[in-house]
Amino acid sequence: MKKLPIVLVLLLTFLLVGCGKEEESIPLDGLTRQINILNEDVSSDIAVLGDDSLLDSRLRRRKIFSIDETSLPISREYGYQALVILDLDSTIVLTDKDFDFLEDYIINKDKDVIYIGTQYLDRFSEMFKIEMREEDCGIGMYGCFPDDMSVTGVGICSGVWTTDDISRMEDNLSVLSEAVVSELSSNATGDSYDY
Repeated sequence: MKKLPIVLVLLLTFLLVGCGKEEESIPLDGLTRQINILNEDVSSDIAVLGDDSLLDSRLRRRKIFSIDETSLPISREYGYQALVILDLDSTIVLTDKDFDFLEDYIINKDKDVIYIGTQYLDRFSEMFKIEMREEDCGIGMYGCFPDDMSVTGVGICSGVWTTDDISRMEDNLSVLSEAVVSELSSNATGDSYDY
């Protein structure tokens, strides 16, 4: 019976001392921080054409099957809108009408497009008058003021995805997701992040 008060005192002391401590936060890794920016901090609408299973499952996005005003509506509801085209296997078919829509989407609607693949790199390169490097296998395009980045009014991030990345992806499937999420979060906030 004498042990009960001692146990109660110890238990109360532990609870009182423990309750005063704030929970230590675990620092987020770069990819998680960037996903949180897109999912929570910035009101984002990320559309994906192609195999979206290659992207981190935590990234909120919607899969689309065509490029048009129905699948890519412009909305003031979102602070950031982007299209990711994942064409690593060169199976996506883009028409002249699709390219006209994408040009308008980027330049006039000020939306972002990331293309990962090689099938249409030459077409994007011609459209926006950019030089691609031999190792480039992807490109990021975003609307900007012509005086800022280019005569065409399109900011370009070539080298979003390269032949070296394809080699690294064989060992680590998350490399593609990290590259895409990094580009998206950087564009959404205007900052650049390392992952």
